[in-house]
Parts: sequence; structure tokens; C-alpha cells
Amino acid sequence: MTKWKVTINGTGKLGNSPKMINEEFEVDESTNRNLSNASLKEQVLKGLLLTRLPGVEVDINKLRINRQEISNSILKNQTVKDIGKSAIAGAIGGAIANRTSKHKKKVNKKVNENDEEIITLFAHELTPFHNISFSNNVQEITNNLDEIYFGIKSYKWKYASDGVNKVTITENNRSLTKCLNKFEHGLKILENSTEDEKTKKEYNKKYKKLKFKKIFNKFYLAIGFVLVFLILILLLWITE
Repeated sequence: MTKWKVTINGTGKLGNSPKMINEEFEVDESTNRNLSNASLKEQVLKGLLLTRLPGVEVDINKLRINRQEISNSILKNQTVKDIGKSAIAGAIGGAIANRTSKHKKKVNKKVNENDEEIITLFAHELTPFHNISFSNNVQEITNNLDEIYFGIKSYKWKYASDGVNKVTITENNRSLTKCLNKFEHGLKILENSTEDEKTKKEYNKKYKKLKFKKIFNKFYLAIGFVLVFLILILLLWITE
């Protein structure tokens, strides 16, 4: 039976906060046909996302959907969730792949106490942000800027020292920097597309936060040493 990989990217809402959506599913031919059916598409997409992101509200018109026929299963050793008997079975059917690697907490792991800290690779998860394009529509520009900002704010740049983590950290940093550059590009377009100073100030502030975060994340140890040194100098000066 033909299988399809369905990739869903975009932003939803969890409560009052934006929620990044970057999910892959393996579906059968029937489900793929339903995605082409205007009357079923919304139900299918929401049903798929419900299995991964319960409680997240989505507007399917703001989601990017990519479908690709596959000859080899993407399930591999990942958990398969059978939703054939669920409340959304009529719209979806079949089985989907739970990308367990994406739903593990992004925590640093140690093989043992003497091993170097292992850093999780997340660079590929940010690829959708690299491909965002900006029009001259102010609302679309700000939506895209929000998608990038809230999508990457929970990730961190790190100092890439020599060791087993260097390649992973370098890839993560490069991907984050691409997102930051994309935000900067969109900000320039925003500044040329509106006279609303309040809006421009709001997104300039977000850009500065991301920029500062990059510098602080990568060089916080050096910054800490400098601050301690300055405090010591100040204390010596006061006690003289």
C-alpha cells in the first residue's frame, strides 16, 4: 500500500502563547486523498495534530502542508500510534509515526560521569524558518516575524569548544543564526512597509532580545568573568 509523508509547519496557539508546529506523519493513501478533499482537509489536519499537540489551537489557512510519496517507511523504530478507533478515525484512519526524538525533552545527557556532555541536535527543526518569505503586507510580515521569534526563543546558542559536541553545537548555532538573519531581513522590510512607529519599535525590541541572547549564550562565561572583575575593582576602590 502506498504511504505518504505529510509535513505540517506553522504556528498555533496554546492558551495565549504562540506554539511552533513542525510535525511529520506517515499516512496511508486514504488519508492522503482526504487531505485533497476540501470538506475533509480541516478535520484531517486537526485530527493529526491532536495526536501530537493536544490543546493547541490552529488555523489551517496559516499552516504549510507538504505531502511526499514514500517507498520506505519513516516509522523505523519509532512508536506507531493507531488512531483507527479514535474519534477522528473516519477522517484519518491508518497509522502515524510519533517522532519520539522530537518529543523528548531537549536536555543534555551524560553517558557517565567522566564523559563529555552530549548536546541534542535541533538544527533541522528550525529549517522551516529559514524558508520563510516576506511580502509587503504588514500583517503577513508581523505574523512571520512572530513565528520566527516565538519559534526560536526557547533554543540557545552555545560556545563550540573542541570535543564530541563541536559539530552538533556548530550546526545548531548556524541554524539559529540563519533564523536571526531571516528575522533581521523581515524587520527591514517591515520598516519600509509601515509608518506605524509602535509596530516598528515592538519588533526592533524583539530583534535586540534575540541578538543579545546570541551574544550572552555564547559568551556568558567571559561576560561573567568580566563582571566579577569589575565588581572586585569597584569594591577595592570603595574600601580605599
